[in-house]
Amino acid sequence: MSMNLIYGVLLICTGFVCSRLVLNFLKNESETAGQYVFYRDSWLYMFVLMCVGLFSVFFLIPDFNDIIVPLEATPLWILLGLSLVIYIVFLLETDWLLYLTVAVSSLILTFMIPDNVLLFGGLVSFWIDRLIAAAIIFIFTASAQWFNNLPGIFAIQSLTITIGLCVIAIVGGVSHILGFAGACLAGIWLGYLHLNWFPERLKINNGACVSAMFIFSGLLLDGALEMAGPSMLILVMYPLTEIIWSLVRRYIFSVKQRDWQDNTAYMSIADKGFMAETVGTAVAKIGLVNVVLACFQLFSVNGFSIPLFAFAADLWLLGMLYNADEKNPSFKEINRDFINNVKDGLKNIKQSVGKGKKR
Repeated sequence: MSMNLIYGVLLICTGFVCSRLVLNFLKNESETAGQYVFYRDSWLYMFVLMCVGLFSVFFLIPDFNDIIVPLEATPLWILLGLSLVIYIVFLLETDWLLYLTVAVSSLILTFMIPDNVLLFGGLVSFWIDRLIAAAIIFIFTASAQWFNNLPGIFAIQSLTITIGLCVIAIVGGVSHILGFAGACLAGIWLGYLHLNWFPERLKINNGACVSAMFIFSGLLLDGALEMAGPSMLILVMYPLTEIIWSLVRRYIFSVKQRDWQDNTAYMSIADKGFMAETVGTAVAKIGLVNVVLACFQLFSVNGFSIPLFAFAADLWLLGMLYNADEKNPSFKEINRDFINNVKDGLKNIKQSVGKGKKR
């Protein structure tokens, strides 16, 4: 374990140095450039670094013989190729085409899984198994652009996933190669975070977030094939919490913002006047909690209790920050307000449905 930890730290340092050196020449371009310039696109440089890092780890590091589903070059090429296609489609600025591309790419990714492997343990049929997995990848990939409104938020989630993979590999939850891949990517995203943190000197666009999350989805899918599916889910529990928060605010509490990302928890908190740095620090703490819980999940007797606890913990921490400027209400008051808000939301939905029928 000690040698694997040393290798992981070295890979993180190497990725950070390479990323920081390359991105240093691109800082402040997002603020000064009036239009898209291909050779100044910071994501393209990060994408190349990620490709080099992944191929170096997968094919230059010795085989530790601890992989359940053998890794091959073709799936990795397809994963990175589809990620690049997604980004190119984003640059075309056609939303429906982007979502269609993400959906098709998610299907392709899931159907590359060996036919004898069922992600949900045979609880559903083969086709339903693959369609559910593709839907999950689509949701997390497409919603990645929701986390790019404040500096550091998406980079922190990227580090939660990549460092989480590294730590889980060290404790024996996934293959060493997958853990080393996470460490290498963690270094690259740490270099980006260093420039994206306050004061913000570099920022990738929303398409880069979608493209990156698709790559992360492929790595998490590989972790699920290593029998660590619940732990992989916990690593992306923060985005899941944000998605649910946004849906509840929009359809239950009837808080309709212009864009979906404005209904997320971190933006709701920022809109209340909290400093962006405070919000980013809180999200980093949530990411750290999720990494710890993902490791504990490896030793759990079932695959449901700790993911549910992680969701509750993330929601609770976000709620605490959201209500930090208000007086501490009692449990009875919280319960009463929650029920009243739900009733009002259901009434609004009922009225909307009734108006639709009259038309």
